[in-house]
Amino acid sequence: MIETDEELRKTFKNFIADFKHFEDWVFIEWHNANGSSNCRVRYIVNEKEGELHISGDLGSAIFYWHAKNTWQDIAEYSKHFSYFKSKAGANSDDSMTDGDVAEEDLRDFLREYVDDETLKKLGYTEDEFIEEAMAGWDIYGDGAFTKDGIADEDVIDFLLDNEIYSAGKVASYRERLWAIGLQMILEKYGN
Repeated sequence: MIETDEELRKTFKNFIADFKHFEDWVFIEWHNANGSSNCRVRYIVNEKEGELHISGDLGSAIFYWHAKNTWQDIAEYSKHFSYFKSKAGANSDDSMTDGDVAEEDLRDFLREYVDDETLKKLGYTEDEFIEEAMAGWDIYGDGAFTKDGIADEDVIDFLLDNEIYSAGKVASYRERLWAIGLQMILEKYGN
């Protein structure tokens, strides 16, 4: 089950931020007030260039906006997670996969792009097609559809021919925690 943002916020319950400013650079150490390094995050923001560098116990990433942005601007952007995540130029953490989301992705694809006649030619109802496709999903933990599973090859070929290579990708907890940490820093320290 995917944790809600409110549940993830508990990770940072007793956290504080230490700030250091050097010209256009802002260094923010987000850490537990008790000194523990568990889930500690270092945010380094180049406000002149709009870059965010993240490192620490939750992995690392680099985000680019290619324009002047304060750390507060970037923290605001993190409230719109899809946009925030799209700015990652490098990221040590892969997204996770979720079977329910994958099934929903398939259902959306079928309803938008595939008519009942096409499914009938393949010999499947919508639910049967999804069940069969899921037998060839995420065999290697990457959310991809592959013929290496037990799924009907015609189903997998149909998906691949329609450029549906994977499904069910969701942001990892670490990626979400990077954004949540920024939001909490903004709430506590604002200026």
